[in-house]
Amino acid sequence: NKQILDFLVNSFAQKVIIDPNIRLGIILSLFGGKINKTTSCIKDKENLNILILGEHGTAGTKLLSSIYQILPKSIYILGEEIRLKELTASLKFDKLIGDWTIEGGVLVMTDKGYCIIDEICKMGILEKKFLKDAIFQKKIYIMRKGTINNFNTRCSIIASTKLSDAFSNFFVANPNSLEFYCLQKEFPSLFDLIYIIQ
Repeated sequence: NKQILDFLVNSFAQKVIIDPNIRLGIILSLFGGKINKTTSCIKDKENLNILILGEHGTAGTKLLSSIYQILPKSIYILGEEIRLKELTASLKFDKLIGDWTIEGGVLVMTDKGYCIIDEICKMGILEKKFLKDAIFQKKIYIMRKGTINNFNTRCSIIASTKLSDAFSNFFVANPNSLEFYCLQKEFPSLFDLIYIIQ
């Protein structure tokens, strides 16, 4: 229903001045989709991952905060502070039972929810790699006592970063033209929608 969609778009993050198309993309991500199997038994993509690019003083962080406040199952993290074990899963010794247990990280805890990452370009190289793998595969694996355990990571990623950081992390200028080479082709491909806000 177009009236309902227009109402949602116009009601979302009213204090943040952004293009209506950005609001629409975020609304579509928040309401998500459903799993459909094609005739070849391949599952269609069921959620949208969004990257918001801007500079200091733009609405990127405010926009992420607005998203986090309305979502019942979401975790807000800073890219420069997150570590691999906090992102995926880790083994932790439980003194009460006297044994090692598996503790799920952010991607596990937000399964079928939303992982909101501010300043994603400031994540470490290893963290970026495992984030990409977990989102593409929808699972992470960890070994405990010779047994491989797997955990679902079917979450949507909504992230932001400075535009200058994105270019320095993902692209490098071609000295012979105005074109840019992509340094990390796989990581930007994680995102379905990439917006630039000013």
